[in-house]
Amino acid sequence: MEAFESFVAVAISEQGTSEGEKAASRPSVGDPLPQLEVQDVVAGGWHTLRLVGEVDLAASILLDEVIERVCAIAVDGIVLDLSEVSFIDSTGVRAVLVLHERCKEQGTELRISSGSKVVQRVFEIAGLLDRLPFVPVGSTDQGSDPNAGT
Repeated sequence: MEAFESFVAVAISEQGTSEGEKAASRPSVGDPLPQLEVQDVVAGGWHTLRLVGEVDLAASILLDEVIERVCAIAVDGIVLDLSEVSFIDSTGVRAVLVLHERCKEQGTELRISSGSKVVQRVFEIAGLLDRLPFVPVGSTDQGSDPNAGT
């Protein structure tokens, strides 16, 4: 059975939006509202973190919280889906690097679905394309075990 949670960084407080979904954020007063949604789809011991929107300083706080929550539990693997990220800055890249290091420390497999050309260019400029486990979009089914059939 597949579980699904959605964390949207546009709500002021934590609240349930519907069964199986959650909206949460921690924006500071006066800060522009971040434009990021993080969907956590769980199936077969794998978490797929699907990011939708912009990963900038304001939104990286939410992403950090989700990464901490997922890494605090034993999981077989994590798929970080960047295919619907429209913008990423250095704080977003830092969050991806933190996730990569945590997975290495815990022996958890990590796969990163490539983002748009603009997003991938940021990782290229940072010299990270060969250091992070990028896979082509669509090569891992969201929410399913990427090892299935191999």
